[in-house]
Formats: sequence, C-alpha cells, structure tokens
Amino acid sequence: SISLKQFYIKRARRLLPTLIVSILITLILFSLVLSPLNLVKIYETVITSLTGTSNIYFWLTEGRGFSYFSEKIELTPLLITWSLSVEEQFYLILPSLLYFFLKNNALKKFIYFLAVIFFVSLTLNITYSLIAEKFSFLKYISAHYYLTPLRAYEFIIGILLVWTPKVNIKNLNQSLIQFFLLVIIILYTFIISDY
Repeated sequence: SISLKQFYIKRARRLLPTLIVSILITLILFSLVLSPLNLVKIYETVITSLTGTSNIYFWLTEGRGFSYFSEKIELTPLLITWSLSVEEQFYLILPSLLYFFLKNNALKKFIYFLAVIFFVSLTLNITYSLIAEKFSFLKYISAHYYLTPLRAYEFIIGILLVWTPKVNIKNLNQSLIQFFLLVIIILYTFIISDY
C-alpha cells in the first residue's frame, strides 16, 4: 500500500528541520558581514531554497556568480540547496506516477515507463554536457548540472534497482537487469567525468 500523505510527511520531517536551521544560521551570520546588496542575494537564495526552486535560480543566475563554476562561490552559502530542490521536484512527480500505475495494477508498465524516461534523461544530460563543452560561450551552459529533467536518470536508476525485482518480466533475469543498470552507472561516471 502507498500513502502519498505519509510519504510527504516523512520527507518534510527529514528535510525541513535541517534546512530551516541552516537558513537561520546563514541569515544571522551573513547579515553581520555582508553589504545590503549582497544580503539581497542571500534573501533570494533563501526564498528559492524554501520553495524548492533553488536549482533553477542558480542555473539562471550563474552569470552573476551564483554557481559552483564561479569565483564568487563564497557569497552563496546556500548553493548546496540546489540538489535538495532537484530531489524535491522529482519526488513531487514520482510518487503520484507510482500511485497511478499501482492503482491500475500496472507495475510492469511503470517499470517500462521509467526505463524510457531514464534513457531520455541520460541522453539529454550527455548531449547537453557535450554541447556545453564545445560551446562554452553559450548562456546557461550548466543546465545538465542543475535541472531536474537532465538529472532524473540518477534517481530512476535507484528506483529501477528497487522495483524491477518485484516485477516478472518475461524472458528477463532480474539480476541481469540490475547488473545492466549498475554497468550503466559506472560507464556514465567514466564518460562524464571528463566534462
């Protein structure tokens, strides 16, 4: 059985206390040392962190120095929240999809659906990485780093590793599927590490 309400309550209990404490400490400490202009930037990151959109914010503002690829990284203490936003966005969509497929007794279709999304996301990520490498003068070159659709494959790998053994897929060995997924992870790590 799946309870979406319980799922989101558990996630909020796990993530919100730490996030709120981090934000409060950041606001207190940085308000003592930053100029009003830089404080406005901190407030912007606080708002986007709380709304689960900081990954989009950091991607759109990377030209203003708000990214890992900037020399001004020390002025962005909440930069790490981009990954939390990616996670939040993914888990806003995925549980509802899983609930829909299970309600219609279609777990196998859910696995196939995720496999397609996995390959689409991975292909987009690699393609965008290569484009960003070749055309570094383009604006917003780090979309493959910050945006959820281009990172969804990372979450999907874990989900497929968990859910695939629960489905009987004709003529397919479950251990072989899991091994195949792990090989993809390792190969991707080697390929993308140069970019």
